[in-house]
Amino acid sequence: MNSMAISLSGMLASTARLDVAASNIANARTRGPVPETPASEPLAPARFGDRPQVYQAVEAVQRSVGTGMGASVIPVPTVPSYLEEYDPSSVYANAKGMVAAPNVSDLRETVGLVEAVHAYKMNLSAFRAADEMMESLFALAD
Repeated sequence: MNSMAISLSGMLASTARLDVAASNIANARTRGPVPETPASEPLAPARFGDRPQVYQAVEAVQRSVGTGMGASVIPVPTVPSYLEEYDPSSVYANAKGMVAAPNVSDLRETVGLVEAVHAYKMNLSAFRAADEMMESLFALAD
């Protein structure tokens, strides 16, 4: 795979990391009923008609596609999948007054955003440099 394709895969991976962080931040303050699933396990996806459930935060796990092949990001459920909070006035409170809150760290998400933006910029710079080298090579061939 050429350097431009590798840089492009890095930009796409950074975009996926931004999407994950944005989703986690947007849903960080949502609450729901305490699930039957233990917090040590990922939550099953909600189906239409199910009772409301707490947002399942995800982590962006970046991996190499292969030697010299670029990078990709896969979203992986965060464990523990939720945190219990005491809020007896909530409509979602159980008999003990507990509700489920997403396991989202504002600090972790902010750091992830900054890392993703810098990674995107670095990959964009590498892409532009490869493009300029190709242009120079083709100019010499003319």
